[in-house]
Amino acid sequence: MNRFNLQLISLLVLDLLSVNLPFLWIFHSEWRYHARKTAGILLGYLIMACGLFLFAARLHTGLSRHSLLWALSLMGSSFFLCLFLTKVKFQAVAYTLFLFKNVSDSASLLSRMMAIGITHRISGLSEQVFTCFWELVLIPSAVAIITAVIGPRLKKAVHYTRFLPVWRRMLLIPALFFIMFYIDLGLKYSPYLYPPSHNYSVLFITIFWLICVYIVHITTLQIPFLLTQSFALKEEYRTMKLISDALTSQTANLQASLEQLLKARHDFRHHLVILQGLMTQSQYRSAADYIERYLGNKDICPVHTYCANTAVNALLNYYLQTAREHSVHVTASICLPKSFSMPDVDFCTILGNLLSNALESCLRQESGVPAISVNISPAGQSMITLCIRNSYSHEIREQDGQFISSKRGDVGIGTSSVRYLTERYHGFLNFRHENGIFEASVFLNPSMDTASAS
Repeated sequence: MNRFNLQLISLLVLDLLSVNLPFLWIFHSEWRYHARKTAGILLGYLIMACGLFLFAARLHTGLSRHSLLWALSLMGSSFFLCLFLTKVKFQAVAYTLFLFKNVSDSASLLSRMMAIGITHRISGLSEQVFTCFWELVLIPSAVAIITAVIGPRLKKAVHYTRFLPVWRRMLLIPALFFIMFYIDLGLKYSPYLYPPSHNYSVLFITIFWLICVYIVHITTLQIPFLLTQSFALKEEYRTMKLISDALTSQTANLQASLEQLLKARHDFRHHLVILQGLMTQSQYRSAADYIERYLGNKDICPVHTYCANTAVNALLNYYLQTAREHSVHVTASICLPKSFSMPDVDFCTILGNLLSNALESCLRQESGVPAISVNISPAGQSMITLCIRNSYSHEIREQDGQFISSKRGDVGIGTSSVRYLTERYHGFLNFRHENGIFEASVFLNPSMDTASAS
């Protein structure tokens, strides 16, 4: 094997790894297989891809690493490889691969510019060798830097918003940069970088384009975070409205109970006179019937006091009373102080979404006795544990570790809001379902915000 083939194979492997390795590193928690098997599949893919390229290059002498045909083949094969190796949805796979292809193409173009500039100022240097050298240096460096900067943001963005259609539109951004590079910038303007046709405006445009690529990618990755916060705010608004309605309903019930109590107090003397007359005439049975009729007219809507926190108490009354009205067996063990170290709205958003899902499952239950169990208690000085169990009889559908909503036919927004708020307050969320019982467990540690702030 001559030096040219060795350089070519090195750069081919670099092209493939610069796109696939960052993706696999960022989404390592989504791997379908263990590390050894994943590495073996990746190695086999590299050998096969390099072999096919060398074979095709012999048949078509015009084929090069910088041709559109090779770039499309690389992206297509990498796309199917990453879909096979991970559980990430295809829109996010395509976006990530195109993003890092933009990075490696930018570094490759910059390497060619540097090699041209150096070799035409210092005689006796090989432009091809210098280009290979700078690509082997700049491409891994650029990919490593972008992986460190964008990787955590990208992982969180995909984690929170993978169910949103936004990725179909975001995919267009790196894909358009890819097309621009291979159809226009990367090939058309390269000859103008050589002396004596050296064109500084082309050089300026090239550098400006490279800067724009990075700025656009970093900026657009903020969109999923803003969307996630928007959904969380929407859920908080819905929860606040639900709490307000529950408090209004409780206030109306208490007002009705007060009016009924005042009326009963006013009429109580008349009832005593009637009972005295019946007792004097020894009509004990009639007196007992009269008392029973009197008590039967005093039914009021019960208001339970589950805890000292007004908002949580109102939310529990709303959902659990609705469950009782639909013959759902309810058990509750609540131990919460009047105030704790996280906003009531955020905690009620978590609680409300989980109670809503539990109640919906019970109402859809076709066999057995529907039941809901709620347990909330403090853990330590400022941590909170929440566990909700409910019975179910329908099929529970999952996609990529996310539960599919029966209302929307897609991943539930409410569950995603719960996951977002749980991680926001340094906790964890766990779902289990077996033997007709679905369990949602939440652990929250909001005190870490206070500790980090101090």
